[in-house]
Amino acid sequence: MLRKSGKVFIAFLLISLAGSAGSLAKKPQLPPDAQAVLKDVASAARAKDWNALRTSMVPEFTWSFGDDPSADTALAEWKTDPRFLRELVRVLARGCRMKDPEHVECPGRGGMAPRAGFVKNADRWRLEYFVEGD
Repeated sequence: MLRKSGKVFIAFLLISLAGSAGSLAKKPQLPPDAQAVLKDVASAARAKDWNALRTSMVPEFTWSFGDDPSADTALAEWKTDPRFLRELVRVLARGCRMKDPEHVECPGRGGMAPRAGFVKNADRWRLEYFVEGD
């Protein structure tokens, strides 16, 4: 026979599990083609494969809030500081989620920390932004 505290614990555990299952069901899995692009971008970043990174980015890539969006300018800046590629790999490894059917967000640690996003255009997923700060 369970004591009252044991019954309360079991009830709490069941409610927690039900809540977790419900929240997992609300988060759609990334489509296979999006997963493949995330993997390719992480591999290209680790290998410093600038050409592969460039083809994975939208031309109007957002990399800084103070400069005009440009994939070419972002890559030129990234070449001067290896921290950018390390952070990109780290953010992608933390996990990404569907924001809506055409956007994947990779929030990193959240807040003002580095974060990335992908957009689906012309039936292809591409890196849309990698920013830090506000």
